[in-house]
Amino acid sequence: MTAPAAATTAATTTTATFRQTCAVRCTIAAPVERVWKLLTDARRFPTWNSTVTSLDGDIAIGQRLAITVPVAPNRTFRPRVVKLVANDTMEVQAASMRKARDLRDAQSRTAAETQRGVIEAAKVTVAARAGTNGRLFGSVTEADIVNALRTATNISLDRHAIHMDEHLKEVGTATVSAHLFEGVTATITVEVVAK
Repeated sequence: MTAPAAATTAATTTTATFRQTCAVRCTIAAPVERVWKLLTDARRFPTWNSTVTSLDGDIAIGQRLAITVPVAPNRTFRPRVVKLVANDTMEVQAASMRKARDLRDAQSRTAAETQRGVIEAAKVTVAARAGTNGRLFGSVTEADIVNALRTATNISLDRHAIHMDEHLKEVGTATVSAHLFEGVTATITVEVVAK
């Protein structure tokens, strides 16, 4: 894991007889739970910490670790985990971030539900070249529906939000769905007309 350019980092080392304590402080633009999970995953530790070649064991209170480092590759250090604390600042920040995310999600859900009402009330028409039997020369795709929806409602969706069992190949009315937000799906009634 690499810290963003705006991250601030500070490291301290305290040495006493037969004891050395190292602490690193870094502000990272990522969910606290994700950072904590990475920090306590012994197997992946060397992927983000270049001062450790390997780390075996569980990073948990009372557990003994086996650590090898690049500066002493033939030596294995076996410290015991005596303290493992997500500091109070980290917990407060996590709660604040969760609250902000929940608020954004609530606002996004409300917006998606409003969009669903507009989309489901709209008349979405796609004009396509067709033969006299009503079969299209080609088909109506997700991109065609997104463009027609934008014209009808001024709502822009990504074509990947549109779900169709198969592309539309005939003149007539069909329904497709659009995923707007987690748990919010709109049903779009599409009228395919010959041009």
